Amino acid sequence: MKVARVRNVTGEKFVDYWDSIPYVIEVGEEVNLPEHVAKHFIGDWNLKDEALRERERRRVIARGSAGKLELIKVIEIDEKKKQNVPEPDVWKTIMPQEVEPEFEEFKKKKKGRVI
Repeated sequence: MKVARVRNVTGEKFVDYWDSIPYVIEVGEEVNLPEHVAKHFIGDWNLKDEALRERERRRVIARGSAGKLELIKVIEIDEKKKQNVPEPDVWKTIMPQEVEPEFEEFKKKKKGRVI
């Protein structure tokens, strides 16, 4: 997953929406946004084709967000580090195993491998 570090370069608070979620960035504040959200606000900086870049520039101007945010850098985030969740132990018993009474006697007599 990638995040984009952006800065509000205007003299007023930046307020915009992505998927009905408001994003508020104070004057001069730097924030990390998901890459797709930053591309929605700023425009796609990875486009190589001149015609597509021009179309993207016009889209951002029409939205009214042109020149309000500045892209500082794009950061790659490792999902495992982000979640900070340990890997599950696949051999660990989830529920304690109960031995049925008719097999209890067998368990006591026979130690070692069961064939």
